[in-house]
Parts: sequence; C-alpha cells; structure tokens
Amino acid sequence: ALGKSGKQGAFALGDALAGPNVLLLTDMNPFSLSILLERSKIRMTAKAGDSAPDDIVITAGNTGLPPGPAISELHDAGIRTRIESGSVYVLQDTIVAKRGEQIQPRVASVLSKLGIKPLEVGLNIIAAYDNGLVLKEEDLRINLEDVQKELESAFGQAFTLSLNVTY
Repeated sequence: ALGKSGKQGAFALGDALAGPNVLLLTDMNPFSLSILLERSKIRMTAKAGDSAPDDIVITAGNTGLPPGPAISELHDAGIRTRIESGSVYVLQDTIVAKRGEQIQPRVASVLSKLGIKPLEVGLNIIAAYDNGLVLKEEDLRINLEDVQKELESAFGQAFTLSLNVTY
C-alpha cells in the first residue's frame, strides 16, 4: 500500500503505532538507531506504585547504613538484618518485589536508601520505516555478541568447507 507521500508501506507504519508516540526522523540505519537508543537508557530509583521490571533482590552483605532507623525500615520491607562493625548487614538475598508487581512505599524507601536503581528509562522504538519496509521493535533488537558468534561460526564453517573441497 502506498501512503499519501507515495512511499511504499507508509500506512503499515501508522498501523504499528497506538497511543502517544514520538516521531523521530533521521537518516540513520534503524538498527544503528535502536542500538544507540538502547545504550542511552539510564537507571532510576523506583517510586511507590511503579511496576517492577524484573525481580528486585536485596543482596546479602554490608548495606553501608549505620544502625538506627534503617534497621526498622529494612525489617518492615521484609529484610532480615544484623549489626556488625557499626554497620547494618543483610543476612540473606531477599526478593522485595517480583516482576510486574507494584513496588510498595516501604520497599521504594529502602531501595532509595541502598542506592538501588531498578528502573531503566529511555526511548523505545515501536516501529521504524526504512525504504518502504516497516520494522517492528522485535525485528530491531540485536544482540551484538550473538551476531559476532554467528559470524565467527559461519566463517569457521566456510573455511572448513573450502579446505575440504581444496578451493
């Protein structure tokens, strides 16, 4: 289907979008843009009511917090502690919020005090239009390490084949 501009697939781009969106116009390759946006994301502290992107775990060890009100705050969030050498220690790894759950106010306060930033914020590509082709978000996700391994494997197989056929 041609869009009003005469560009092949322009309507397919509109069909891929729903809700509020930002239109980003660039001459960059969509894959390079996706990698750039992924690398520019930043970590943020969680607020009460935010949804946990993954399981949020408080790891065992020294919190760096002095004894006092921090002990009761950690206890209220379900974290077992002890005092050692003038610092509060977490006794065991504790999941304080499971993936998809809302972060409770007590947990948000503890995460902030411990400097844990579970949220990742930045721009996500929903769809990209490139020379008549509409690429969806899942098409643009590239794991560069996996691609490198696949290229190395393909090169090795091609080398072995050329050696065996005496090319």
